[in-house]
Amino acid sequence: MNDKTNLEGKTVLIVGAGGGIGRRTAELFSDAEINIVLSSRNEAALAELEYKLKRNGNQNVLALPADAGVEADVKALVTESIEKFGSIDYLIHAAGMGVLKPFGDITPADFDNH
Repeated sequence: MNDKTNLEGKTVLIVGAGGGIGRRTAELFSDAEINIVLSSRNEAALAELEYKLKRNGNQNVLALPADAGVEADVKALVTESIEKFGSIDYLIHAAGMGVLKPFGDITPADFDNH
């Protein structure tokens, strides 16, 4: 990561790290000296990404399966992250979710259910 911000010792939590934008973001952060917490519902993808990042030199990686739509999962994710690294300094929320209906028919309640 080529940035003027000093990330050494900081912790980033990436929700939705199992694929797409979340996965790529984790790969970019792995070049920095930053603690990385990976989260996704896809346990296999998390395990593979954790292995890859550690193999490439960042040993401060923690993979925690969680569903961002389940409050208990989110609370456990935050608790375990802080227990491991002391804080969460940055949050990347890249979890994909969607509502399958015409745009004009979508209500706020539709998002509450995802």
